[in-house]
Amino acid sequence: MRYIKIIILGLVALSLMGIGPFIGKNSRDDKIRSSYMIMCFQGSKLVGAGSGNHFSLRGQKFILTAAHVIDACEEVKLIEYTGEAINLNPVVIDNLLDWAVLKPSKELPLKPAKFYRADPEVAMKLDMVSWPSDYGMVYTDGQLAGSQYLSYYFQSFCWLGSSGASVFGEDGSFLGVLHGIKIGYYDPIMPPQLLNGICLVRPLATISDKQIYEALRDYDGGEARYITH
Repeated sequence: MRYIKIIILGLVALSLMGIGPFIGKNSRDDKIRSSYMIMCFQGSKLVGAGSGNHFSLRGQKFILTAAHVIDACEEVKLIEYTGEAINLNPVVIDNLLDWAVLKPSKELPLKPAKFYRADPEVAMKLDMVSWPSDYGMVYTDGQLAGSQYLSYYFQSFCWLGSSGASVFGEDGSFLGVLHGIKIGYYDPIMPPQLLNGICLVRPLATISDKQIYEALRDYDGGEARYITH
């Protein structure tokens, strides 16, 4: 119930922001409206939570998140702005690259964001809407600081529960999915150190539009399709 109250308060805040109509590329409002807290249940027990975004790709609507957010879940749900819990059915999961596509069990009332690919370059302005634990909805911005090992470095603020959030360019393009926080080892004797302000983003280039579209088109309510490499 605590998480549901946080979500409802966050969504009420959206209405106070005067969100306007959907036009053109993804606006800040589009990014906010597409963002949801993703909740992981084992039976009736809430065992974890993360973030995700509602997208449309060639007429197919889906939630995109990080695969580890839904790992070991018996049920996955989101809470939409009326407070109703909506089941999410895993459709495509890539455990190696840490992204997953889920299909809501019913139509979501708010329009999805557009799957518009970014053309990344160092120092480009980025932003993200996420649902870190106990903080409700959080809008953060920053810049692309670099890349390594199939991850972009998003220089911003990330907390537990932000995993799975989509990171967008300032122009409304979609860069990728937040999948971790950079940890550094400065000395073999010392414990791992948190590198301040470095969030790891899985590039959209590693996420196949074709695989997502075909899996959603062919989905019949059965088991998720796992991506192998």
